[in-house]
Formats: sequence, structure tokens, C-alpha cells
Amino acid sequence: MRVVVATLGPPQEKPWWWKHIDFSGMRCEAHYARLVYKNRHSQDVSTAQLPTVMFMVLWRLLKWRRDRISHVFTIECDLVGLAIAFWQSTLLMRRPKHVIVQFIMREKVATVRSRLKYQLMRFLFRSVHRVVVSSTRELAYYRSVFGWPERKAVFVPVLTSPELLNEEIVGDDDFYLAAGRTFRDYTTLLRAVAGTGLRVVVVGGRGAAGDFVDAGANITVLEDIPWRELENLMRRCRAVVVPLEDRAISTGQSVVLQAMALGKPVIATRTAGTIDYVDHLHDGILVAPADAPQLRDAMLQLEDAGLRRQLGQRARAKVAAGHLPEHYARAICQATVR
Repeated sequence: MRVVVATLGPPQEKPWWWKHIDFSGMRCEAHYARLVYKNRHSQDVSTAQLPTVMFMVLWRLLKWRRDRISHVFTIECDLVGLAIAFWQSTLLMRRPKHVIVQFIMREKVATVRSRLKYQLMRFLFRSVHRVVVSSTRELAYYRSVFGWPERKAVFVPVLTSPELLNEEIVGDDDFYLAAGRTFRDYTTLLRAVAGTGLRVVVVGGRGAAGDFVDAGANITVLEDIPWRELENLMRRCRAVVVPLEDRAISTGQSVVLQAMALGKPVIATRTAGTIDYVDHLHDGILVAPADAPQLRDAMLQLEDAGLRRQLGQRARAKVAAGHLPEHYARAICQATVR
């Protein structure tokens, strides 16, 4: 099996997870291809640059075909993945086999723009060999909206860094940490902690503080902080709270797994992004969507230091047993060759 993992953007080294995978042990010859376009200092591709990028992808695709590459992997629905799907669907190419990992797309809504987008994507993705999703709930959703056969979409749990397992848990401070912005339900979190005196640190993207103007003195909001600072907060916090909107597509797994790898108990909304990663009351706590009283009870339950320690230890063991780059790569290879 000869594979290429292709990404697009400014020059960079191989992804962080590459060094943690032994491809030889999988009987897989793997190569990393970073397609660099003219704008070397930005992730964005302008309209003027798009034709150049499209033909650059076509040239690479034909080269991989000549080199007898069996599979090309792209990540999420990035531009290089969409460009490969376009050329293979348009030119009726089936080699190399195209696999999209960590596939995610905004849910279809009742607007003309959304319907047209999904019609276009249905055309593009018809040439894709496999789509790997990060949640079992997403399988039925994507198969339905795109009309895919059952074998086309597969579920593989996402990964996190094994280096987090080596981090010492340095404290158990009196605050809860909530991080992330996509499809977060911070309104329910604020309702849950109102009047409890529980301290919460919220880490969001740029402009996040504007959503918490009247949050109260027990809520601290940080914007766009470096990863090492976020990791330090995770190591010190009492528990990590991931309040999510109830969606068919998944989000929140990265924060959940990072916290679990650091041995921190997680309280998360029971939805697509968490049901495959947290076992309720075994290695974390799941609460119903938009249920502030249930979320409050879960946070108060974790005031018990013994329960926090028990859930955190089990969470860390789960990550070590099944959510590392080596596990992910092996599962992808098994799902791809079927």
C-alpha cells in the first residue's frame, strides 16, 4: 500500500502526529506532500490564486497516478481535498483512491445556498473512495444527505497527542475550565453556575469576551491564548466542561480527549461529538443538551475529590488504549483497504 497524505498551504514541517506512527509496521509506504501555493504567508487562497491551485493539484494527482500511489489522504474538507474530488469526479479518475479523514461539513439547512452547496458536494464526493467521520451519529447523517452506500462512510475515533500522557498533573485548583467556540452552548453553562459560586475559566476565540459581559464575577474569559497556556489551565483545573449544542455533526472531541489524556474528568453534553468518547460515570459525565440543572448537578458532583480522581484515571487509561496516532492510523488502514 503506497499512500500520500496531502495538505495545502504555506511551507511547514510534517504534521505533529507523523513522528508517532510506525508506517512500516502497517506494511504501508507513506509520504507527506505539502502543496505550497504562491502566497507563502497565509492559509487563505484568493480568487485569483484558485486556478493556479487547481492545476497544481491536477499535476500532483497525475504524478501520483504515474508513481502508482494507491491512496491519497486529505484532511477534513480542505481545498486540496475538494480539488482532488473535483478532478477525479470530472475526469472519471478512480486512481489513486481518495480518502477524506476527519470529514466534517456544516449541516444542511433550508436555504438556497445550503441546498446548492450540498448538490455540488454530492457531485464532488462521488469519486471519493472512503470518508472517515469522527462520530457514529454522523454516519447515518452523511449517508442520508449525500445518498452514499453504507460502505463509503466509516467511523474512526479521533486522536490526541501521546505526549499529554507524560504530563504530570500538577494541581487541582478551585476552577472549572471550558474551552472552544464551535457549537458551544455557553448560555446553558452560565445558567448552570449562576448562584453556585463555582469558578469557571472560559477559553474562546477572538471576541469571545463580548458574549460574557454580564456573566458574573465567578466567570473569567480568555481569548486566543497559546496552546501551552491552555494546557497549563487543563492541568490545574478541577474538571473540564464541554457544553455543546445538539447537532448531527460532531465537535468538541479535541478538547475532550486532551483533557482525558491529562487525567482530568470531563463533563460534556450528550451529543454527536461526545457519545463515542465518554462513558457516563465511568470516565466522565454526560448531561442532556441545554439542561442547566443537570449540568449544575454534575459540576457539584465533581466537588468530590475522590470521584474526580477516579474518573480522571480511567479517562487517561482510555486515551492510552485507543486514541493515539498509532491507533488512528491502523484503524484508517483497515477501513481503507476494505
